[in-house]
Amino acid sequence: MVLLASSSSTEAPALLGDNQQVVDGERKESVLFLTAHPDDECMFFAPTLLALAPYADSMCYGRLAGNAEGLGRVREKELVASCIQLGLNPALVSSMNHEQLQDSMSAIWDTQVILSVVQQYMSQHTIDAIITFDAKGISGHTNHRALYHAINAAVRSNAITVPCYALKTVPWYRKFSSIIDLAVTFATDSLIFGSIAVTSTRERRLFVSYPSQYLAARNAMFQHKSQMVWFRHLYLAFSRYMIFNVLKLIEAQPPEY
Repeated sequence: MVLLASSSSTEAPALLGDNQQVVDGERKESVLFLTAHPDDECMFFAPTLLALAPYADSMCYGRLAGNAEGLGRVREKELVASCIQLGLNPALVSSMNHEQLQDSMSAIWDTQVILSVVQQYMSQHTIDAIITFDAKGISGHTNHRALYHAINAAVRSNAITVPCYALKTVPWYRKFSSIIDLAVTFATDSLIFGSIAVTSTRERRLFVSYPSQYLAARNAMFQHKSQMVWFRHLYLAFSRYMIFNVLKLIEAQPPEY
């Protein structure tokens, strides 16, 4: 599991509306990115990360999974290199390895273990919003889906009260339609031009990368050399998640499966 905290200034795209903390006359917003593995940051969340990075006062990563095939140390170094490409401060990249949260397609991560890690982190840092996967986990990976179910359960029980957003999964034919999906995105989400795009409602956020940001995300993925098998190159060429992120507010409701 990966934790990324982004502390953004008033010029950054707001996730909280008027609810940000105020520090030295500026609204501040600290966002926690909750992902499962090294390379999730550039394969799925790059448009949002690249949107927030220029405004960030501090960012840090904590890795709790990614030791599949005994590559934990290698992937740790690759993660740091990827974060640099995404504009994150490498001095604030930290690694953790939780024995109950290991990279696995078959292991079911325990909700309470995930929440204990997240809540411990939140007790040590001011966090105003959380961003993670949705119930389908984009790729369907069990680790991705476990993070959503943990956060959804916490929202429902009021164990976590800050706004929590899930990265929306789209059907496979949209997932690999690259920039062509922009037309569908325009049809379903309000769009504001800029270095990023943000929808106008609190329940939904849309981030769209510039071409230069897309290239930065590609360069970040190339830092994960141990993962660059042939189908990763196809993913970089055709995945809309390299260009778009649609985030939906996780509301107190029964869990999705």
